[in-house]
Amino acid sequence: MSDPSSPARWLKSLGKPFRQRLLLASTLSGGASVLMIAQAWLAASVIAAVVVDNAGLAEIRAALIALAIVIPIRLWLNLLAARISHDLASRVLRRLRRKLVRRIHRAGPIAIQRHAGGEIATTLVEGIEALRGYFANYLPVVHQAAIVPAAILIALFPMDWISASVLLVALPLAPAFMYLVGKGAEALNRRQWEQLTRLGAHFLDILRGLTTLKLFNVSRAEAAIIERLSDDYRRGTMAVLRVAFLSSAVLEFFATVAIAMVAILVGFRLLETHISLQTGLFALLLAPEFFLPLRRMGVHYHDRLQAVASAEKILALMTLEPPGTARADNTEVLRAGRIELSLQGVGFHWPGRDSGVDDIDIDIPAARHVAIAGPSGAGKSTLISLLLGFVRADRGSIRVNGKPLAHWTPESWRAHIAWLPQQPALLHGSIRDNLLIGRPDADDAVLHAAIEQAGLGDFIAGLPRGLDSPVGDLVGQVSGGEAQRIALARAFLRDAPLLILDEPTAALDPETERVIQHSIERLAEQRTVISIAHRLHTLLSADQIIVLRDGRIKQQGSPAELMQDDPTWRRLFHQREPA
Repeated sequence: MSDPSSPARWLKSLGKPFRQRLLLASTLSGGASVLMIAQAWLAASVIAAVVVDNAGLAEIRAALIALAIVIPIRLWLNLLAARISHDLASRVLRRLRRKLVRRIHRAGPIAIQRHAGGEIATTLVEGIEALRGYFANYLPVVHQAAIVPAAILIALFPMDWISASVLLVALPLAPAFMYLVGKGAEALNRRQWEQLTRLGAHFLDILRGLTTLKLFNVSRAEAAIIERLSDDYRRGTMAVLRVAFLSSAVLEFFATVAIAMVAILVGFRLLETHISLQTGLFALLLAPEFFLPLRRMGVHYHDRLQAVASAEKILALMTLEPPGTARADNTEVLRAGRIELSLQGVGFHWPGRDSGVDDIDIDIPAARHVAIAGPSGAGKSTLISLLLGFVRADRGSIRVNGKPLAHWTPESWRAHIAWLPQQPALLHGSIRDNLLIGRPDADDAVLHAAIEQAGLGDFIAGLPRGLDSPVGDLVGQVSGGEAQRIALARAFLRDAPLLILDEPTAALDPETERVIQHSIERLAEQRTVISIAHRLHTLLSADQIIVLRDGRIKQQGSPAELMQDDPTWRRLFHQREPA
């Protein structure tokens, strides 16, 4: 992003898939321009005939009929061109929003950690919407500014070369000064967009931590900060608008001076009879139309500046890639009823951080349970991120059923994984929508079977609208155990051969934990299971335990082998967890 012109070029490239619509809108505008010139000539001829020749209605009837035809057709062409331009803008924005959401989804949770949640939300909504004015207003006006003045000069030069020369000389002055003024507005727009993203990110953080803010009695202080940030944004907006109005005023000034010059020259030549009244009126009628597209470009120049500032943020998200991950061209689908994994010499280090994993050698047979243990920062989450395909190993190899993990696309690989975290995410939508994330094509019979397996039936039966109850209406009604059961039903529904657990019962009370643990054990049958273990019963239920420390494997083996080799593990395994 070092090249400041790259956002502007990228904006233009967004319209390429819709080039035909853009060409159609430009053609209609060109047709309207030709009719505008014809309208000016007809109007000038009617006025000249009446004033100079004392023509009656019979003599000017044909011209009046032509005017009655030309004016509505010109209006219709302009309206149709505007409608096509606005439709083009909507199509571009929809396509870009889908593309950006797919990019964020493909990049994964690791890559987007560099951006605040509020910043991403602001860019997806306000950021993309800020491009609408560029495609609906500014871009069509730019095309009109190229077509209309050229058409007028071609029509006017043979009849009145003096007026045409005045318009030609004034033509480059207005855009040049508008560009100089606009350079200052561009920096202000960029600063304003930074303020908007900071405001959005801060506000979202406050909403997420509202309970904590209330408990510590600092909500009023945070409200004061939001008020200050909002006022800063208001001041920034007014500063941008002042500069935008200044650029428009510069255009108006040069256009007015040029039109006045044409009027003065036409007037003197009419007095000396060096020009006919019809030609003079024709020049006077065309002069305002000559500058009209430039005036509109000045009015909508702010749309361009806003779009360029927004494009910088959008481009930052469009270039997201998971750390250490290269794009895979292979689209082969992984077809496996059972999954075995082999990690040989795997290493990965986070960019800019002194953390990661080194020399990881693990063999995980199919349908076995492997528990990963270790203190905070030992590399457990990094190892899981490698297995989930969110990052790619710097060295070594990860093999799935004998083939390198990179052989498959991330989407194909993750389709065979069920994931149960400590705090499952419930997304916007109904309970049904949240469950069908695991398997969108599941029918009602399969869905209800997964609900019963997860022990979620009584909870759903107690909801007013059952499966169709919106999650947003259940705030405060969904306990941690019920949220975990929803995630568990999602995993049953997915029916994946690989199950990855991040101690999903860690935050639950003992009774709920026992019920959900029993459901997890049923889910784990005949599946390969990898779990991040913090509790003793998880370690005891594993076939193999991997102990990480400082990113390296310090111990590994079955619970029996660890008890035999290490007195610390022996004492630990003989203890019982407190109730």
